[in-house]
Formats: sequence, structure tokens, C-alpha cells
Amino acid sequence: MAPAWVSDAVISQPLLMLLKARQPAAAIDVLAPAWVAPVFERMPEVSAVIASPFAHGELAWARRRAVARRSPPRITRNASCSPIR
Repeated sequence: MAPAWVSDAVISQPLLMLLKARQPAAAIDVLAPAWVAPVFERMPEVSAVIASPFAHGELAWARRRAVARRSPPRITRNASCSPIR
């Protein structure tokens, strides 16, 4: 998941709680800009926060795919929520 603003992070917590409740052993990693990371770091559902190297609104599809490929191999399923503004 890749939220861009603090409000995105806050309103995403119910989804993260639901995902964790349905898959308690699942690791939930969040791709977030530096100014949003502290919000996710305080959520017990989040296993890891990955620093986003992308500017707000930057598509950079090839670079995003490269970041996803470097993700830990423990990821077997994923859910992606990214607000479109």
C-alpha cells in the first residue's frame, strides 16, 4: 500500500486491521513517504515501512516495479491501496 498523506495513513488503519484479523500470520508492509512513515510505524498491524523514493504524483511505473521486485520474498499475497488524486 502506498499512501501519500497522513490522512491516507489514518483512514487505512481499519483496512489493515481487517487484513491482519483475517490473516494473523501475514506480514503487512507499507510503502510510504518519510512524512507518513511515523504514523504506520505506530500501527501494530504493520510489519515494516518501506521508504518511498517517489515524488507525490510520480507514476514511474518501471521504477515502482523494480521496488516491488526487491521486496522480501516472504510476500505471497498482496493488497494495494493507493489513492488517486
